[in-house]
Parts: sequence; C-alpha cells; structure tokens
Amino acid sequence: MRIRLHFWVISSLLAMTACSRGEPSKDPAPVTPQKHPVNVEKSLAGSRAGQRLLPKIKLKRAETALLDGKHEEALKLYEEMSQETSLTAEARSQLFSGQAEALFHLRRFDESVSMWERVIALRPDDPFAHQNLALVLAESGKLREAVAQLDKLLKLDPDVLAARVDMVNWLKKLDTPQEKLIAAAQAFATARSHVEKRLDAALEQQQSDEIVRLLGYLIEVPSEILTPAQEEKCLTHATATVREKAGLLAVRGDAGKARMKELLAKEDDPTVRMLWQKALAGDTGVSAP
Repeated sequence: MRIRLHFWVISSLLAMTACSRGEPSKDPAPVTPQKHPVNVEKSLAGSRAGQRLLPKIKLKRAETALLDGKHEEALKLYEEMSQETSLTAEARSQLFSGQAEALFHLRRFDESVSMWERVIALRPDDPFAHQNLALVLAESGKLREAVAQLDKLLKLDPDVLAARVDMVNWLKKLDTPQEKLIAAAQAFATARSHVEKRLDAALEQQQSDEIVRLLGYLIEVPSEILTPAQEEKCLTHATATVREKAGLLAVRGDAGKARMKELLAKEDDPTVRMLWQKALAGDTGVSAP
C-alpha cells in the first residue's frame, strides 16, 4: 500500500506543478514491459513437479538431436541428463539406449557396447536391446561375439526375423560349414511362417501390442510384405500405431500404395497421415541400429 500511495502523491504534485506553470497536464507515458528470455528448465527445477518433468524434457531434446543426426549434441544432452538423481528405471533405459546409439554413430563402438549392456541389465528380456548390441559388435568386427549375442536374443524370441537374416549373413562371413548355413536359412523360413500365424491370431483377438510387435519384425526385413487380408485389416485397424506400421509395409507393393491413397482421405490421425504421406513419397524412416 505504501508504494501505491507514494506513486499517487508524486503524480499529483507533478500535475499541480504543470498547472501552476500554465501547461496542460499530461498522463504519464505507458511503460513498455521489458521481455526477458525464460529459462524453462531452470524454472522447472525450482518445483517438485518440475523436477519430475525436467528429465522428460531433456530426454526429448536429446532424442530430437539424435533424429536430426546431431550426434555430438545428442550425446552431450544425454550426459547432462545422466546427472539427474531421480530417474526412473524406464528413463535410465531410454537414456542408456540414446547414448548407445549416439556413440555408435560416432564410431565409439566399445562405449556403445557398454551402454547396450547397461540397457540389457535393466531390460534383460528385451530382444531389441540384444539385437542392437549384436549389431554394434558386428560393426566393430567382433562377429563371433555378435553371433553369440544373437543366440541369446533368439532364445528370448525365435521369431525376430532380422536377427535370423543377420545370423545367416554373419555365419557366411565366418566361413561356417554349409550344413549350419542351411539350418540357419531354414530357421528363418520357420520363423517367417510362425510370424504369419501369430499375426493372424493377434488380429483375431485384437491384441494391438502383439500386432505392432510383429509388424515391426516384418518391417526390419525389406523383402517382407503382408498378405492382402492382413494388409487390409492392419491399414483399417482401430489402433493408430497399427495403421502406422502397416503403412510402412503396404508401400512395398502397388496394391498397398493404391489402398493407402484411398484411405488417406478418411484418415483422422495426423501422425498416421504424416507417416503415410512420407512413406508414399519414399521416406520410410527405417534405420538401424
């Protein structure tokens, strides 16, 4: 109250002085507030709720840098995030995975291997963590270790088709006996047949997570496509993620492309629309590890 009263008294005195000199009184010019840049992360750090959100914001920034190919920047952001003391197990897993991928692209293979091992320690039953570790080992020239890692992966899920393909290719490079190569190729054919049966069952039972997983298995092998019946069910599925994945497979055939163009006019989900449009333009966004 004192501050407001003091301002009123000064204004009155100025007005009286102006009148005594015969000058018209003027209202004081409006003060334009100065804009100062807001440090969102610093602001969030000051509250308990903000501290819970901060790791997610940092993680998103790091993932964006990684997707943009800014691997040094992404690694720096992940390292900053690693200083957080309140990360959940899931957040730590995402952190280690991101660091591992950035290190891989920077060709710091030993460090990438170490990070994937940390992911596996948190998610021992995740076949993709094992798969990525195998890929890094292979890229660094450690083919025998990579094959051993694939063996562990295929015990978790024998239907990971890309792992079956890698197994055949890496065994060839290791001059494996012919009978073992034939067995590895036959194992791929068996797994492919099993994936088709699993997908039909998942579509029948409306198991969206299983459908998405199996579509991912097929997407990783560029030569694979869906049957016409599976393609139609997946492209028109109620779950947006299923439609996204199905689009990446459907563009591999002329009939699938034509059907996607028809369905685009009715598609309400903006993410599905964007992904389908990019896929039809030739950008599938599929990369490894």
